[in-house]
Amino acid sequence: LGEELAEDITKARIREYEFLTEHVNATDWESFIGECCCRDQYPDDEELANRTELWTCRKKLGDAAEECDPTRDDCVIHKQRQRVGESKSGLTLRRFCDREFAAGVADPVWVSTEKAFAPKFENVSDGSLPAHWELW
Repeated sequence: LGEELAEDITKARIREYEFLTEHVNATDWESFIGECCCRDQYPDDEELANRTELWTCRKKLGDAAEECDPTRDDCVIHKQRQRVGESKSGLTLRRFCDREFAAGVADPVWVSTEKAFAPKFENVSDGSLPAHWELW
């Protein structure tokens, strides 16, 4: 029982870390999009434009937000999201910088087999993920 409990605690900590990393300390996708705004990371580069989102979020209390100077960049956290890869695109799951997912795609949930958060696909009964799921 001791080893199982330790393993469960470790798994929970991994999920929490991944969630906080993915959602920049927000509690879920809805709170993330409520605290953050999105823009193109490389708008002036023809080859890279519309491929990588840059989300900018306000720091929360506990992240030294009460001590930050709003005229400087230390009051925000940035989260970069790759949306288009070499031969794959996640833009069918969610348009570039959009806050809403496409029809049939729900907000991200923890997928233990991938050890990551992934959008939930409503029409997939076996829980499998498409090849481009990580580009959500």
